[in-house]
Amino acid sequence: MIKLLTRTFFKGLVVVLIKIPHTNMETLGFVTRDDLSDLPDGFPKEDHVVVYVQWSYQMGGYCFVVPRKAVQPVNMTVQQGMRWALTAGISAPKNAGQPAEPKTRDTA
Repeated sequence: MIKLLTRTFFKGLVVVLIKIPHTNMETLGFVTRDDLSDLPDGFPKEDHVVVYVQWSYQMGGYCFVVPRKAVQPVNMTVQQGMRWALTAGISAPKNAGQPAEPKTRDTA
């Protein structure tokens, strides 16, 4: 199903991290538009992009208009990014390193 989604709806998108304002958090998303010049008045026209953020475990998400400077490209295919998002980060891309062992009081 992820292959079908990425081939049909998400072809040519860029996987990115976007910063969540006023926090130290980021979330994975997909740039769906990098030119907003044809959108109606009221939308920012310059230095902004549209980023789709997929909900985990569901077929839905949010579209955010964010400043271009808040977007950081990630070295993932759209298929890898969608799989990661849909599994709530459990499914890491194959080229990713092994997860770090959690530190306990005995090993910290």
